[in-house]
Amino acid sequence: MIKKALLILSLALLNCTTNTDKGQKNTSNTTPKERITTKPETISKEKAQLIGVWKNEVSKLSFEFTVKDTAVHYTFTSPKRTIENIAKITTNNDVTLYGFEWSEYAGGAIDDGSEDVATKKEPPLPTELGFNINFHDNEFMIQNYGNAMNYFVIIEEASEKYVIFKKE
Repeated sequence: MIKKALLILSLALLNCTTNTDKGQKNTSNTTPKERITTKPETISKEKAQLIGVWKNEVSKLSFEFTVKDTAVHYTFTSPKRTIENIAKITTNNDVTLYGFEWSEYAGGAIDDGSEDVATKKEPPLPTELGFNINFHDNEFMIQNYGNAMNYFVIIEEASEKYVIFKKE
């Protein structure tokens, strides 16, 4: 008797999982089998937390992060310029913005006097910007300028040395 009940239960469950909705049309371009095997694109936890608008109210600056085809894209907006490109984020919440040209850069060391000032070439402006995001407080900070020994300005539109962006 128990074997017969288990057999009926097994057949009933098997019938439930193999039947399709007979009253509905397949309006997608895929067969039911393809829909089962196709997995939706997923993004990492870090990318999901990064997505959105991050603002600095002091200097009226913003970053917007989006995901397109699993790649992170950013748009930086200031009263003076707009920059769009790709960003990378690691599992340690380190972010690198590609194509973000710094405003000024004099190199990373003191002039030791070994080079003639008249022939000395200015180094090229860096085109990458890196920082770490604190998702707990929903903010990140960019050190905007250096000192006499390491002179640089990343965002000339910002007046503060440490530019803090908060997520909206």
